[in-house]
Amino acid sequence: MSEVGFRVGDMPPMVEVRGLGTTWYRRGFAYWRKRTFVAFFMVLGLACTTWFAVTIFVVVAQKTGSWARIICLTVLALGFLWSVIAGLLALGRRRSAIVSGAPIDIGDAFRLALGRQPTTGTDRSPSVVSTSGSVVARLLYPFASVFVVGWMLALVVVSFGRYLNADEMIAVNNALRWFQQHPEFPNDQRPKQFRR
Repeated sequence: MSEVGFRVGDMPPMVEVRGLGTTWYRRGFAYWRKRTFVAFFMVLGLACTTWFAVTIFVVVAQKTGSWARIICLTVLALGFLWSVIAGLLALGRRRSAIVSGAPIDIGDAFRLALGRQPTTGTDRSPSVVSTSGSVVARLLYPFASVFVVGWMLALVVVSFGRYLNADEMIAVNNALRWFQQHPEFPNDQRPKQFRR
């Protein structure tokens, strides 16, 4: 025991956060390496998706007849616009949830923006296209990219945010609450994000 009644074994709750493990607590090199890795692949995904979408627009514009071109470009433009609006709505839903004190993941915010129910518990299944062995599904991906550019843009924005996901926000808030309930914990032993 120290003079102020603090025992060295006393620590805030340390939970494993999906994708980050317990690196969220200290936010050291391992944490930032993981965050950089995620951000890099989100940007790469956005670049690939945007490239596919632009390629589809160009091919349709150059290779179709006048009426077919107008119809196809209108459908593609509406799909692209819808995806950007849905991505922005998802970011807005996520921000509102954070402000209200009940953070949600961007995937759940996207489902809410589309009028669907968020996932429950550990039901975080990847998309059908990404896991499907179907040749047809993989061939349709470039066409579907027009409809997911906004979603990828939302993922990039989230990957550069303060917290990677709702689990990290909740873990940090719980640890912060613990530190507030234990003011005797020495300030110099706290990670930087929890110092007074």
